[in-house]
Amino acid sequence: MRNRNLFTRKRPTNKKKLLTLFFLLISFSIFIFLLSFLNSQEESTSSLKRKLKIPTDSKNVVQEIPKTGLPQENYFLGVTGFQEGTNNFIRFNFTNLEKSEVKVVDSKENIKITVTNVQNAAEFSNGSHLLSHVTIDVKGQTITFLLDKRPLEGRGQRYLIQQAPQYIQFKLLSPGLEGKRIVIDPGHGGIDPGAVGSTGITEKEVVLPIALKLKGLLEEKGAEVILTRYSDERPFPGTYHNDLIKRVEFAANFNADMFISLHNNANDIKSVRGIETLYNANTFNGLQSRELAILVQQHLVSAFGARDRGVVNRNSIQLRGKNFISVLPEILFITNPEDEKIILRADFAEKAAQTLFNAIKEYYSN
Repeated sequence: MRNRNLFTRKRPTNKKKLLTLFFLLISFSIFIFLLSFLNSQEESTSSLKRKLKIPTDSKNVVQEIPKTGLPQENYFLGVTGFQEGTNNFIRFNFTNLEKSEVKVVDSKENIKITVTNVQNAAEFSNGSHLLSHVTIDVKGQTITFLLDKRPLEGRGQRYLIQQAPQYIQFKLLSPGLEGKRIVIDPGHGGIDPGAVGSTGITEKEVVLPIALKLKGLLEEKGAEVILTRYSDERPFPGTYHNDLIKRVEFAANFNADMFISLHNNANDIKSVRGIETLYNANTFNGLQSRELAILVQQHLVSAFGARDRGVVNRNSIQLRGKNFISVLPEILFITNPEDEKIILRADFAEKAAQTLFNAIKEYYSN
């Protein structure tokens, strides 16, 4: 009995030891996992803060940003140059530009890009040269990039300034219409007739045929073209204001190079007539938009022998797109008897489309 009792007491003791060892192993595994996880998180964070050198070779690869979402602070990751399709790019890489204010000043000789609240700006205070024709200036947590445009101006190089959450870039466009992404916006539509002439003709029905014919001409030369509407409809539901905003967003989602919104003009004073072309100088690509507006205006006035009302800087909703150029030609006054006669001609849509095509082709011809 005594031996049996001793034997039976040992079994729970061994079992207890095994359970203890098992829990120790589990605890150790959890510890190793947590340590590994914390180290990886620390490395992700510290990699954004230390040793972010400015690349001197345009082929440097952009540092990857953690896949868990945009960081809470903005860090500069350097500059890269690359080619995509027939276009060349200079890209300034950041972790989260939504945490900074970005300002662009485009002048005749250079483009100045200023980014505030850059957490690691001080690391670049001793470096002034990034790539050929690109320099940097640092003041506190503000970084300013200066791009020398004079070599581009010398050969008529077209370009776009574009911003995304993790970069701002300078897109150098190849000459010609091949591959250009263009959105044509026939104004109004559906329940919104636009302006109405004395004969009852409406703006919405005048501009749609022009858009459809212009689309065909551009596509023949290799451009990628879409319209905001293809029939007599308002393309986006809701208010008139919402419809305009969505048309611009539509162009942005298409990654457009150009947005052209077609309209007729109107005035309560019936004697007012002529052609004017609108653009918005207060966007990243305002200067390039103005150059297109000048060409469109010149071609339309010449083609129709119309009164030249010039190019007009206006902050219209259709002209607020940030990453592409935008113009809004007001092709004659539908409320003026003489202009309305021109609009009612059988060849008006075809002539207007051809004229606009010629202006766009000249713009991209460099």
